Amino acid sequence: MSEPQVAAEMNHRIANNLALLATLMELDGRDVRDPVAVGVLEAARRRVHAIAGVHRRLHLSDRTDLIDLGIFLEELAPDLRGVCQSVGRERRLLLRTQKVAMTAEEAVAVGILVAELVSNACKHAYASDEGGDVRIVQSAASDGSWQLVVEDDGKGIGAFDESGAGLGSRLVAATATRLGASYRWEQLAPGTRFVLDRAAPLVLR
Repeated sequence: MSEPQVAAEMNHRIANNLALLATLMELDGRDVRDPVAVGVLEAARRRVHAIAGVHRRLHLSDRTDLIDLGIFLEELAPDLRGVCQSVGRERRLLLRTQKVAMTAEEAVAVGILVAELVSNACKHAYASDEGGDVRIVQSAASDGSWQLVVEDDGKGIGAFDESGAGLGSRLVAATATRLGASYRWEQLAPGTRFVLDRAAPLVLR
């Protein structure tokens, strides 16, 4: 078996194992009665599912050196819509992207971050019986800088605690550090906006 074939087989097995893990976590959750434990297990399951989706989309790409983040996010959009559906909410996911090149590792980091932000917005931004939009806007400038925005028109900031103690907060902070980027939360009227700025060509830390 050639090296590309071995890599393809390994990627296939990783994707299958991640999907299996998410399914097992869902089944285990049915036997848990503690509401806090149920919430933690469900959040973990959604994260594993999102990571599996990011991995699958990257594997399907024939780009092995640099990844166009805009195209990558567009390819990931069906999985992101699936994340919204998995939390049982009527949400419309809107996406606008521009071309920006980065490594596969960086693209995976951004993809997992976006999945986390979208999942939280779909679950927490609006009332359970209320429809609403979640928007992803990724833009790029000629100097190589780029910006990622995830926003909604919901009830406002609250999905991530200001102390940074929650897993979601730590994931956001760790991803920003890994990308050498800055981020901020903005209170809209109504809604919440997350903004990630990368001011220079990406260099993994």
